[in-house]
Amino acid sequence: LLPLVAFSQGPLTPPGAPAPTMKTLDQVEPRTPISSVPFTISLPGSYYLDRNLTGVAGQNGITISSSYVTLDLMGFELAGVPGALAGIQVNGSRANTVIRNGTVRSWPGGGIQAGTATNSRFDHVHVLFNGGSGLFVGNHAVVENCLAKNNLNGIISDLASSVTYVNSIATENASGFFAGQRSTVTGCQASENSITGIFAGSYSIVRDCSSQLNGEFGIAVGQGAVVYRCTANSNSSHGITVSSDARIEANHCADNGGSGIRASSTKHVIKDNTLVRNGIGLEVVSFGSLITGNMAVSSVTGPNYLIAADNKVGVIVQTPNSPGISGSTGGAGLGTTDPWANFSY
Repeated sequence: LLPLVAFSQGPLTPPGAPAPTMKTLDQVEPRTPISSVPFTISLPGSYYLDRNLTGVAGQNGITISSSYVTLDLMGFELAGVPGALAGIQVNGSRANTVIRNGTVRSWPGGGIQAGTATNSRFDHVHVLFNGGSGLFVGNHAVVENCLAKNNLNGIISDLASSVTYVNSIATENASGFFAGQRSTVTGCQASENSITGIFAGSYSIVRDCSSQLNGEFGIAVGQGAVVYRCTANSNSSHGITVSSDARIEANHCADNGGSGIRASSTKHVIKDNTLVRNGIGLEVVSFGSLITGNMAVSSVTGPNYLIAADNKVGVIVQTPNSPGISGSTGGAGLGTTDPWANFSY
């Protein structure tokens, strides 16, 4: 037989009131919803749309009056009405604004007006059918994966702003892209804009871009700029036009009404470009440039090369047009072994 044993169970009085074990709603979603407009953001923080919103005549949709604001459109649409102002307006000198993921359309005063915002970012935003600029950004802005269509102007900064445009599209605006001095435009597409497809100010880089079917220039850049590996086709005026001290390399310009490439002022490096069926192939109107390795073909209204005196030009090899050769016997030689030669046929 074993003795019965009883163990103590501790005090029966609870230690205190039960404490919450779940996160609060603010901890789960630490952002402020926007459910109606007009709405003013006056404090730093993160904000988001929770539905499609329609503006009010005489008012901006959302006004940002603080720095350090992130606005997530959450895939929703911010739509204007006749007589309304801007869709999103940044007031005053603000910094570190982020706007992303949605559509801003049909605002008479412009889509997103953030020209006074510095160090800002705009990502996956569509700006459509706005009366002013679709997207107007300030100094050191980054614009990535955005679309501007049927606005007065597409995606622009002022001339003094250094901005970065990446993988964005501007179509059927007056001007497509306008980037200030010391800017970078990479992987962007401009088409069917009534004036210029892409403009970048002095000391800028335009790289791996396409600009087609615009009412004036395909790509225009200022002093000391670089245009590299771009395509400029079927623009009413020049494909690429540059000011002084530019480098224009490895571009393809075809079927432009003016020159494929037109270089004004002095001291360019123009090399390894392909110029096909433009009004004039390559036009250099001043002195002091180095011109090598280009190919100009079948210019329509002028010569393949129209180059002013006192430029350094690789020998231009004139290849006569031929009706073609049947069979598979291969092509003819280049006519020169000069590595700096330009070709014309």
